[in-house]
Amino acid sequence: MRYKTSDGLNLYVEVSGKGLPCLFLHGGPGYWSKSFQHFADNLLNKNVQMIYLDQRGCGRSEHSPEQDYSLIESCRI
Repeated sequence: MRYKTSDGLNLYVEVSGKGLPCLFLHGGPGYWSKSFQHFADNLLNKNVQMIYLDQRGCGRSEHSPEQDYSLIESCRI
């Protein structure tokens, strides 16, 4: 699924499993959640609801035309 930020950037989010929510936030810059998801999802999603987020400009999320990769802008309401 996609999440649109207040400045119009589409972020990639995937949810799997059942239980308490657990947000996987990858390191970076330039990394993504897919590699961790590939190896760990089957183990983790039995006990928790995994939420995989590719941060701005990483992986399956869009790159910012203004090159703004601040978390502050993406959280503005």
